[in-house]
Amino acid sequence: MAAEKTTAGSGPLEGAHGFLLKGGKVFVDDGFIDADILIEGGKIKAIGPNLQAPSFYRVLKCDDRTVSPGFIDIHCHGAVGRDMMDGCDAIEAIGRFKAREGTTGFIPTILTNPIERMRWAAIQAKISMSLPVTGARALGVHIEGPFVAPHHKGAMPEQDILLPNLYEMQLFLTELGDAVRMVTIAPELPGAESIIRLLAKKNIVVCAGHTGCDYTRMLQAINWGVTGLAHTFNAMSGIHHREPGLIAAALDDDRVYMDFICDLIHVHEWILKFFIKAKGPDKCILITDAISAAGMPEGEYTLGGQYVRVAGREPRLIDGTLSGSVLTMIRGVRNLAEKVGLGLPVALKIASANPAKLLGIFDRKGSLAAGKDADICVLDSRLRVAHTFVEGNLVYEAGVTEEIRPITDQTRSSEGKGGEIQ
Repeated sequence: MAAEKTTAGSGPLEGAHGFLLKGGKVFVDDGFIDADILIEGGKIKAIGPNLQAPSFYRVLKCDDRTVSPGFIDIHCHGAVGRDMMDGCDAIEAIGRFKAREGTTGFIPTILTNPIERMRWAAIQAKISMSLPVTGARALGVHIEGPFVAPHHKGAMPEQDILLPNLYEMQLFLTELGDAVRMVTIAPELPGAESIIRLLAKKNIVVCAGHTGCDYTRMLQAINWGVTGLAHTFNAMSGIHHREPGLIAAALDDDRVYMDFICDLIHVHEWILKFFIKAKGPDKCILITDAISAAGMPEGEYTLGGQYVRVAGREPRLIDGTLSGSVLTMIRGVRNLAEKVGLGLPVALKIASANPAKLLGIFDRKGSLAAGKDADICVLDSRLRVAHTFVEGNLVYEAGVTEEIRPITDQTRSSEGKGGEIQ
């Protein structure tokens, strides 16, 4: 993509009051059109052919490029050696990395830990929502646990798992207000119903996850207010021909979105293809569930105070349990489009419009239309991210933006053990 050179830094790239993207294949209404995009004041001002801009606007030639809505990751724990539980600086660094993968918005996910540490981390995530744009924007807080089923804990520290407690949840809501966008809970646990009903009343997305919930209870939970299934197939009871389970209940109900870790490790590509077709692509969401090892060499890391070893793109606890992923959103899009065989339009929708609709922010994010936030990623012919805009700010430009990766004991110990995990 031809463009004038800019100076790299930790914030948005400078040099223009607005931008004109010329000649791209723009993803609009589930398909591609040849059009230009005019960005002004943080918004998409216009989409159409032969657009003009003032001479002081920066023009980016997007010939043979795909111009897509920015991706939204609703379930992620870290990247570049940083963890969402480590505070605002870590979340900001993770956001800068995520912009490199085409992500323009994400929901910092608070892992089950001692309840006071969870509360502190959630408050830090709330603060990060109002920081100046330097990368992908934190759009809210996702509280994953601590009210989950021990038998389906996955990588959750078992000693920190609690039975549902309405008082503790109300404390989260009092301290965080409308920053809470998602909560993952096991609906079969005693006391879960009152929490689900409370959250649904406040328009907070409730996901069933880390759960042994059966078919009948899941139907009840959907009526209480559950509208999401967290990392479908992972850390939950499965499907059986005599006990269809919660996955079948979610599959059959249009009120429920199903999200998937599309690294082709957590879920086989054929299963992804079958279930996305069966559910319908309008109700499926791509997530990363990425941990601090994303964007880092293979080696040793931690998640929620637990030792994690990453080898062959697989993060695992000592007992062999998968513990999140090292997936990036752009790799997930490529997996869905090419390896799963859904095609690029479906993959882009699953990574952008669908999460925005689940979160209730589709009026301003998740698609390209005049008046919406200019959250845009530009992809080259090999589906690599060339440019990322967040609210009209150019926060990533391939070959120009420098991402400063922290040097840690983990990176030192993993030198020579493989390249960066993308």
